[in-house]
Amino acid sequence: MIAFGTDGWRAVLGRGFTEENVTAVGRAFALTLHEGALETQGDRGTVVIGYDTRARGRESALLLARELERQGLRALVSTTVVPTPAVSAAVKARGLQAGLMVTASHNPASYNGIKIKAWYGGSALPELYGAVARRLGREASARTGGTVGETDLLTPYLDYIEAHVNAPLLSASKPRLLWDAMHGATFRAFPAAAARLGLQAELFRGEPDPAFGGLNPEPIPANLGPLLQRLKGGAFDLIGAGDGDGDRLAMFLPDGTHLTPHHILSLLSLYLIEVKGWRQGLAKTFSSSLWMDRIAEAFGVPLHETGIGFKYLCPLMLEGKAAIAGEESGGVAFRHALPERDAILAFLMVAEMTAARGWPLARCLADLTARFGELHYGRLDLQVPIARGRALCERLASHPPEEVAGWRVSAARALDGTKLLFGREGWLLFRASGTEELLRIYAEMPTPGAVQAVLEAGRAMTSADAAAP
Repeated sequence: MIAFGTDGWRAVLGRGFTEENVTAVGRAFALTLHEGALETQGDRGTVVIGYDTRARGRESALLLARELERQGLRALVSTTVVPTPAVSAAVKARGLQAGLMVTASHNPASYNGIKIKAWYGGSALPELYGAVARRLGREASARTGGTVGETDLLTPYLDYIEAHVNAPLLSASKPRLLWDAMHGATFRAFPAAAARLGLQAELFRGEPDPAFGGLNPEPIPANLGPLLQRLKGGAFDLIGAGDGDGDRLAMFLPDGTHLTPHHILSLLSLYLIEVKGWRQGLAKTFSSSLWMDRIAEAFGVPLHETGIGFKYLCPLMLEGKAAIAGEESGGVAFRHALPERDAILAFLMVAEMTAARGWPLARCLADLTARFGELHYGRLDLQVPIARGRALCERLASHPPEEVAGWRVSAARALDGTKLLFGREGWLLFRASGTEELLRIYAEMPTPGAVQAVLEAGRAMTSADAAAP
């Protein structure tokens, strides 16, 4: 079965991700373009296709290309591995209706998948995925006029990166950079971008590896132990890591302190408003930090909160309502660029921020917390049947507890899961997966101890719910 999720289709290699299914997705995509299922902009006759370092990446890109050729389209396959944002940049720059990226993003090495990038240079909205899904399984006669060729997607992407940072400022500041490619798609793009800007950069885990060195290519602390080991004895100003396809960012301070995606999004939001004067608004997902609320309130700019997934943030950027948008998983996008998550661009924007302020990153963080308060974050992932997880979220929304771990519940909000609010001090969010037997519990509180206390209380609430008759 082929099912499109939050951002495309992903499946286990050799089981769901097969040549037959890849071809079926390519055929359904081609039919969607031919039939003009959506009134969108762009050339429907040409499609660019990228791929990352996963097993069967280039082979699957060529398989897609041959099916598009059979359907009378001009398919252009990247000459090399590229990050997902490179496909988005190419779609926008070339005026195409859509492009394809062969990737399973941050999923384990046993997976591969396909993302669709739309005419505006960002993730396809649910309507486009729905249009493709409705055409899955349909047969289609061959059409004439199709071709398969190759194209350089890396060089235009580097041009795009250089054009969307303050290159003279970065070149003059010369921060010492350490970048962990996690054996994924940024292994060539990041050092090339740094070289363009005249920056001193060391590449770590830069050998392309379909097995990702035995770790999931998700830039979270559990998978970044090797990077922390490399930090010992090193002298770096900024340390970053990108996920398997280069759209999610993780960062550390030189002493090994982890900067959560909440830190990164909040620091950049403050910089864009306070230093660059961007006041279009801020956008965050339901599981993102209260710092964003506090910054928006302090500067009198709009704050938009959406469901979890970049597909909900993208429309706000297209409508010009957000100068920056980000999510708890590490994706950040900027209004002056594309409505697309981009690990390399976000990392270089952090470098630009430290150069513009004339402060090391640790001082930028200290300034944030001194002005907007201490906040800490944590998450639990529990194995819970889908139906039970959803039912728990519904019960909490309609009958929230009076207190959790000694914190009084001031309100319950249901948007994407159910969030229990502790006044303006913190929150606890329960969110059931729609595709896996997984219940995620998120918390943000003023102290690490409070985070652990409310998370454990959330775990106990889940267990008690399971035991109830």
